Amino acid sequence: MKIGVIGGTGDQGLGIALRFVQAGEDVVIGSRAVEKAHQAVNKIKEFLETDEIPNLKAAENPDAAKEADILVLTVPLAAQSPTLLSIKEGAAGKILMDATGPLESAIGGSPTRCLYLPEGATAQRAQEILPDTTVVCAFNNISSGSLMNFKEPIDCDCLIAGDDQASKITVAKTDRANSRSASRRLRTTRESPDHRENHTAAHRAEHPKNLQRRRHSHNGHRPRVQTVLTKNPYFLAARV
Repeated sequence: MKIGVIGGTGDQGLGIALRFVQAGEDVVIGSRAVEKAHQAVNKIKEFLETDEIPNLKAAENPDAAKEADILVLTVPLAAQSPTLLSIKEGAAGKILMDATGPLESAIGGSPTRCLYLPEGATAQRAQEILPDTTVVCAFNNISSGSLMNFKEPIDCDCLIAGDDQASKITVAKTDRANSRSASRRLRTTRESPDHRENHTAAHRAEHPKNLQRRRHSHNGHRPRVQTVLTKNPYFLAARV
């Protein structure tokens, strides 16, 4: 399975690509400009202290989306919509893991506060933009610093959220195949640990009561919403 890391030139995308490459997965790093994607590939070569990585290549985002079997979106919130529109054709019929965090830093605010999105969660927004793609929320509760510390396993849960069970299982298997490099454990929204001691202002910004106010999904049915309070004080997962 080839994994396309869309917008994978920042620390989040680099960290995810690094860990999948270490696990032996085929990875293509995408960027708006192929030159930046090549720079990202060269950075990974430097990190791994090697001149050749046969299972890693660079491409523009649309080409990366067409070539890969499964996609990971790793861009800031402000770039989410235009990036998704640019890969719409190549992403059709595939699974896209959306790692976008709805943080106020996207508009010059605090990185410890969440933004309210009309669509609900960022993954719901992505699903509306890409109706022919199955969107699963993943990786957005793991910090880029942890991802970039690639010599160590990440000692936290990787949270997965989505309304398609088969796609969540596929994403879970992808992560488990990379369990040493990506994270020790993987948790879907069917499991809801109680971490109320970390129920910070950022959590309260998207309280479960507020998350019940959702638009109807594209098939005309109102989606069920489940929530998870996590160890990370900046993140709350919603089952879209």
